[in-house]
Amino acid sequence: MFDEKGTIIRLRPRDPQSSCFDHLGAPIASGMNRLAHLQVRAPFVDPGLLASSSGYSYFEFDASEHFTTPGIQPPPILGKIDQKILPLDVAVAEYNSVPVGNEPWRRCPTPLMDFILHPEKHSNEPDWTEILMYFTDPKTSHGLHNLQDFLIFLLRIVLPNAIVENRVLLLGMYTNRSSLPATCRLRYDHWVPTVGIADINTKYNRVPQKFNPETQIKAHARPIFRSVLTPIPEAFIHWLRRPIHLLPALPPQMQHRPSFQDEFLLTSEVEIRCLSWRRLLQGSIYALRWFWWITRQTKKLKAYKQREWNGVEREFK
Repeated sequence: MFDEKGTIIRLRPRDPQSSCFDHLGAPIASGMNRLAHLQVRAPFVDPGLLASSSGYSYFEFDASEHFTTPGIQPPPILGKIDQKILPLDVAVAEYNSVPVGNEPWRRCPTPLMDFILHPEKHSNEPDWTEILMYFTDPKTSHGLHNLQDFLIFLLRIVLPNAIVENRVLLLGMYTNRSSLPATCRLRYDHWVPTVGIADINTKYNRVPQKFNPETQIKAHARPIFRSVLTPIPEAFIHWLRRPIHLLPALPPQMQHRPSFQDEFLLTSEVEIRCLSWRRLLQGSIYALRWFWWITRQTKKLKAYKQREWNGVEREFK
């Protein structure tokens, strides 16, 4: 993901001998070694559904057959996503159905979920920093664990849903206007953040500045939903990056353009549950800003679609 300087770092799943956190110093590496041997705790999922694991907690199978709601799937021309990703409304309900009174003690502010579920109702982007301060309030039960869960929820569910919706509209645009170039400003992969993750001001100086393995090690790997396992990100990124020649009916302009955002989506659960408070806040704000930006561009694409794509040329540079 990213180190304390904002440099991109990656974790190779299920490899206890090598960790991106090794670059941050011995105390962190020590904490990671301990975390590597934690057992997966899945209180709401039949243990028989969990893949046996050694090393990092890592789910390796598609749990689609164990959940009745179908996952999101784009039109066949875009190729199939090989793992279930719940539709956003279903995912929010499932996420909020996790018990409040016992583990994992779900706490998430209602306004935050409303912005995610109904961004079209709000004309202005909210102050994500202020909303996320809810998790840092000492009165909030298990705020650290809930913020970890929330960042995982953003990366595994919220952003993939937003990207799929945007891509489907782009497909309609390029199918109807095949001469348009790939340089559309409304593409999900066109986002250029004005502030990098490491430079985001959390406006909160009392959160720990550095990783504390003795504190963070209490954050066990666990599902974020009641009835279905957390998706792994590789399946979604594989779908995004699928070479255009493997999908010959697809307009060539639809080829995904890799960027740092790909690495961000690939952040593993282990990495997230070992981040400091500050990094968790920064990562969550970054994800929410990207999500909000995509929803704004998708709204414009929908408007152009209603006008049969008339005038969309102005969105190209």
